[in-house]
Amino acid sequence: MFVLESKTQRRILARLEQGEELVASLVKLAEEEGIGAAWIRGVGTLEWVELDRHDQGLRRAEPPQRFSAPCEILSLEGSLAGGAPMLHVTLSRRTDNGVEVLGGRLTAGRVFSVELYLECFDDLALSRAKDRTTGLDVWEGEARAGAAAKPAPSRAWTAEPEPEDDDDEGYDFEDEDDDQDDDEAPSAPSSGGVSWADVAAVSAAPEVARQPEPAAPPKKRKKRREAPVGFKPPPLPEKKRTSESEFMDEPIPEKGDFIQHRQFGLCRVDKEDGEGGIVIKLPSGVRKTIKLDYMEVGQPRMEGNKRVYPIRPRRR
Repeated sequence: MFVLESKTQRRILARLEQGEELVASLVKLAEEEGIGAAWIRGVGTLEWVELDRHDQGLRRAEPPQRFSAPCEILSLEGSLAGGAPMLHVTLSRRTDNGVEVLGGRLTAGRVFSVELYLECFDDLALSRAKDRTTGLDVWEGEARAGAAAKPAPSRAWTAEPEPEDDDDEGYDFEDEDDDQDDDEAPSAPSSGGVSWADVAAVSAAPEVARQPEPAAPPKKRKKRREAPVGFKPPPLPEKKRTSESEFMDEPIPEKGDFIQHRQFGLCRVDKEDGEGGIVIKLPSGVRKTIKLDYMEVGQPRMEGNKRVYPIRPRRR
């Protein structure tokens, strides 16, 4: 864990005007105000934006994707280290299919109107360096060691051991009984109680036989039904995408394939929804369901190791 502590803060409010580039304006503001480390928040709207995401498998950032449409900032937050901002945003924009939500790391964007809040830590020397494990640009600087993460304690209940009696330690009851003289006559019982003659009479009486308890009837086991010899289950019906014969000859994208959509771009197929459609993952990370009954699927092409199906609205 990397831990820094700041005891000196100042706050800066800034409004960016229409046409300014968001990231470049933040870099300029840091130079003019002498900001080395800060936390950033913002609200407003953008005329266009470029977003990227970090591929955890390849340990590198994917190429940024540009969205050339007005976007409303739902959330803008990040940090500034060594004069370089790192911003993450959640945006919304209107499309022909309704409101679409985008998210990712903001690499560029042209301002329509944006207001920013910066909490600056002037007593920290903060910068970024490439982390070999993740491939990300992470904080570095003079820091103290933080508390290591500890696993949560188990909630399994265990009984506490019963305390031992110190007085009984090493005490052997069997030895005590063995040491007692069997021929020694016991002391007489106290007056007013049962006499030893009564005890002897009861001991000499024959023991009453105890009636055995009736045994529980054995449980009947259900016989396992076996399939008749030569039985074969009926074949499963072939999976069909739609009942209309005009769609039967078109290819169907499967999980792991890609589609080329006129509006969404190159999208990965996550799964089939079981109702004549597929679930795709947009470059922004958002998932959408597309009904193939309304789309015309063309023959696939190979782009490297990707199988790409072009699709377009079906002509009625």
